[in-house]
Amino acid sequence: MKKLGFIFPAVVLIFLAQPLAASNHEQDSALQAFRSGEVAGLPRILSRARSTYRGRVLAVELIRKQAGNAASPWVYMVKMLTPQGNVIMIYLNAKTGAIQSVKGRGAEAARRQ
Repeated sequence: MKKLGFIFPAVVLIFLAQPLAASNHEQDSALQAFRSGEVAGLPRILSRARSTYRGRVLAVELIRKQAGNAASPWVYMVKMLTPQGNVIMIYLNAKTGAIQSVKGRGAEAARRQ
């Protein structure tokens, strides 16, 4: 549990720092999506990613599936360092937490049985 205490604040800082590069409209859209329940909170998303893949979370990003399309669903991209030293990206539906796709070398080796 001590690891979570350190990683979670780091992930929150990464999540909060990301919108600095985004437009105000994107920030407002993301906040409204979270408040309306369209986007789940980070603890739920991280729990899903960690329960399916072994590794250390490096970054989390909330993105639109298709840039510029206001009607497109939100997606969390969780970047993980696997025990084998590979970096994988796990894309999850931001509302349900369902894993949509995984990219990167060694993803299958990092998958929990």
